[in-house]
Amino acid sequence: MNATLERILHDVEQLPQQEQCELTAYLNQRLESQFEADDAEVAAAWESEINERVASIITGKAELIPGDEFEAQMASFMSDLKAGKTPAAL
Repeated sequence: MNATLERILHDVEQLPQQEQCELTAYLNQRLESQFEADDAEVAAAWESEINERVASIITGKAELIPGDEFEAQMASFMSDLKAGKTPAAL
């Protein structure tokens, strides 16, 4: 912990309980709004990615493989990981 944070924590401990509660509520609200903004950005990025993938399937640009082939590739991939090997590209 750096000196600035230690000083701030010391100062907070000197505040009356009501003011500590107000500070806690402020910090929680500030952090929650940041997480919500991050969540919205992540959701928008995933939405864009999903739309691009669906479009590539519809237009025939995506190379699709049968489910059993995918499962076999994933099993091999996981086996390599468990064995400490660099997995072969899928």
